[in-house]
Amino acid sequence: HYVDPDPVQRDVTVQYFEREANILASLSHPGIVRIYDYFNEANRLYLVMEYIEGQNLDQIIEKSQEPLAQEQVITWGLHICDVLDYLHNHKPESFVFRDLNPRNVMLNQHGRIVVVDFGIAKASSGQTTVGAQGYTPGYAPPEQYSDAVTGPYSDQYSFAATLYALLTGSPPPESVDIMLGEQTLPSSRLYAKDIPIHVDQAISRAMSPEPQMRFSSVEQFFTALTDPAALADITMKPGTDTIHALSESPTIAKPATTPPAAPSQSQKRRAPWLWIGLLVIGAVVIGGGILLASILGGGSASPAEGSDQGGLVMIATNTPPQQATEAVDDSP
Repeated sequence: HYVDPDPVQRDVTVQYFEREANILASLSHPGIVRIYDYFNEANRLYLVMEYIEGQNLDQIIEKSQEPLAQEQVITWGLHICDVLDYLHNHKPESFVFRDLNPRNVMLNQHGRIVVVDFGIAKASSGQTTVGAQGYTPGYAPPEQYSDAVTGPYSDQYSFAATLYALLTGSPPPESVDIMLGEQTLPSSRLYAKDIPIHVDQAISRAMSPEPQMRFSSVEQFFTALTDPAALADITMKPGTDTIHALSESPTIAKPATTPPAAPSQSQKRRAPWLWIGLLVIGAVVIGGGILLASILGGGSASPAEGSDQGGLVMIATNTPPQQATEAVDDSP
């Protein structure tokens, strides 16, 4: 890290660097590179870190030239999630890594994931109002491009973007372009049809440009990623975020139903006259039918005693059928 030549600014920078270096050195996790020492040389600050023998995930993606096996990606994702959960809940101070991407995740000779390069990690109480002094395009969330608030949800975005690259073999577009509507995040299933729908949906939500639309934690995100039932439950029941409450997913949540409007007074006044008209028409049709049948049959046009006239009287005095009620209610 370069030190500003201004004496006042230099003292502040060195003090801040030493504070963070001491805290980073106190971290103890098998998935985090160990820090042995730090020093200042020629206006530059240095951290002495553990040497990791292996290759980073970006090199693995380039060598494979195709999406990696889902089982392997999920296993690596579990290791990364464990590291982030440790950082976000570290005591006495939590950490936001702020630069998670395939280049900063190593796979050591034992096949274990190790997160390296804490150059822009930020010690905080859960959030920080200072933007990162660096980022990796495609993996940094929109809030990290400025002095907006960053927090564990920022690491969640980068975590999801890293898994997206591993599953598809292609880096995602820049978050700012997605936020501005200049680009959209292609579905991971466009690259690999065998990716489960719930995996695609979980990654898409974790990579939302709006922090409040993401999951409440990286652990919740990974649970939804590996369990479709958990994703549905989390989506339908808003959780809590360090900024706002999570909103329900518009793709799963049922739309609100609007109750039918009550009929107007004019409609209510019109209804009896409409019924009378319908009954008169019905009587004419039935009477005409009887007359026609009588003529064709050679009989009298007058209905005989006990004939359909009784049926006609019952229709005229009976409760209107349900079909007619619906027709009236729907009329303008």
